[in-house]
Amino acid sequence: MIKDDLLADVESLTAALKMLPPSAAAEKAIYQCDRLHVAIRSSHNEGTRFAAFTVNKIVRDLGDAAPVALVESMARVRAGLEAQGLELQK
Repeated sequence: MIKDDLLADVESLTAALKMLPPSAAAEKAIYQCDRLHVAIRSSHNEGTRFAAFTVNKIVRDLGDAAPVALVESMARVRAGLEAQGLELQK
């Protein structure tokens, strides 16, 4: 069930990213969210770590320009990954 919750959080994160104005960073983050979803579903730890790290960095780099919903979605994904033992370096 935890995996299903995490997948739902990734879907929410993807939806929040799609609300951003079009940009190379947003497109890359959406692409990595799709990869993150696949990696989580297939229990591919290294793929999960790489995709999550990349999306996290893009969201963090947006700084104050990141909408609250996006920041909250990323925080839920990070918490879900940490609950599964995956820690993203900050």
